Formats: sequence, C-alpha cells, structure tokens
Amino acid sequence: MADLIVVGKLFKVVKKDRALFAVALAQGGEFAFVLFQFAKVNGVLGADTVEPLISAVAISMFLTPLMFMAYEKRAISKDDTQINAREADIISHSGHEVILAGFGRLGTDLGRFLISAGVKPVIIDHDATNVDVLRKLGYEVYYGDITRLDLLEAAGAKEAKLLVITIGDITKSTMLIELVKKHYPHLKIVVNAHDRHACFKLMELNIDHIRRETFGSALALGQDALQQLGVDPYEAYRLARIFRKKDGEMMPELYQWHCEEEHYISHYQQKHAELETLMTRDLLADNDELDKAWTAKNPAL
Repeated sequence: MADLIVVGKLFKVVKKDRALFAVALAQGGEFAFVLFQFAKVNGVLGADTVEPLISAVAISMFLTPLMFMAYEKRAISKDDTQINAREADIISHSGHEVILAGFGRLGTDLGRFLISAGVKPVIIDHDATNVDVLRKLGYEVYYGDITRLDLLEAAGAKEAKLLVITIGDITKSTMLIELVKKHYPHLKIVVNAHDRHACFKLMELNIDHIRRETFGSALALGQDALQQLGVDPYEAYRLARIFRKKDGEMMPELYQWHCEEEHYISHYQQKHAELETLMTRDLLADNDELDKAWTAKNPAL
C-alpha cells in the first residue's frame, strides 16, 4: 500500500486520491492464478514459491472490498468533520418577505425565478461547497442548518411572510416545518417533495402547498413528446392540464390508503385506469371549435 501511494505521487495523482489509487491497485487479479500455475508447471518457479504467491493474491482479493468500505467510511467521516467544523454564516437580514431553505438544483432555478420577479429571498443552504460556488456566480447565499432556531430567527422568520422549502431530505424538511409551526405559526409554507411518499409525509403535517419535485418537468416533457408525435399543441396542453388536475384530486384519496399497501395499489390502479380513459376520450373528441379559439388567441402557433 505504501509503495502504491509513492507510485501515485510519482505519477502526480492528486493527493486526496492517492489512498483510493493504492486501494484500487492493491488487489491481485485472477490471471495471476493462471500465470503462477503456468510458471510452476514449466519449472520457472518452484511449488514452495508459487503457493505463497497464490495465497497472497487470494487474500488481496478477499480484503479489497473491505478496504474499499473502510476507505469510503473514512472519506465520509472526513467530509462530515470538515462540514461540521465550518460555522454557520452570520445573517443580519430583516424585512424580507421570503426565506428560501435550500439552494440546490431545484432551489437555484426557483431562486432565479423569484429574484427575476422582484422578490429577493433570504437564501440558506447547508452544502458548503454549493454555497461557495453559488457565491462566485453572484448569489447572496448563506451557509447554515436552517433547522436551527437561532439561524431561522436571524433569517428574519418573525417578519417574513413565506417559507419556501426545497430541501431534498424529507427528514430535514419535516424538522423545519415542525419548528416553524411551533415558533412562527404565521409563516406560510410552500414545500417540495422528492416523491409521492415524501408528499404523504408532508400531508401528515397539514401542509397544503406541496409540489412533487419532478412532476412539472414530467408534464412539460410529456407535452413535447405528444407534439413530436403529431398531437396538436393545444390538445397536448389540454391533456397535460387534465392530467395535472386529476392527479391533484387523486392524491388526497391515495393518502387515505398509503399505509395499507393492498388497498393503496387497488385504488391507484382504479384511478389510473379512469384517468387513462378520460384522456383517451378527450384525445379522440372533436375539438375543432376549441382549436380555432386557441389558434385565434395564439396566431404564432
């Protein structure tokens, strides 16, 4: 291992990757068994030499997965230590109407939208690397754990009107919502859910404004796909609206059964079949008059 780390240094492997380089190359390969056996049969090496070599290769193959696990655990622990060692930024903002918790892939686009619309939120993110990168791009982002009451207070929760949560971790989102409901009940909450099950967990907290993370993109892509298949743009738009409306109506009903798998699956299948029938019937319907109205309103299409 030490020799491989030296080799990594000679070949200018980045310092932080040298341990991984050594672990990856420490294992012997299956071809060694063939090579050593060939050497033994042809008298190149004696049996007393070949057998320890074969044992060494076998042991290295057995230990390598364990070494990878140890390396990964050490790397994660080191990253966590570095993150925890960084203190939260000092926030001295007041008078802002919106607090945006989370500025990752979803939060960044949302933040850009709000800022472009004239709403400047107080933005807080718990990913130190992400915060540093976004600051270089010109965003005013603060590092810290928004589930801390003192940080929430410093962000202006008393004066703010709205908390927008785009944190991917449902546990963190739940902690934040419970904290806000206890200490700042006046704050309205809008939150994203990673998937349907996360949505159900948020519904348990009586949150009304929940958006599934990829739902809007899925509908937009669906519209594009239908249009590429020759469906009229207006009809593709209508189908997307029908799907959105019916899915929204279906969620509270599915929520009632989300803890009972058999009933949930049965109800889901029933509702999906009804939605498929409705959309198919709409697609086949004669929408000439509606198409004319749509074209008149949107002559560029």
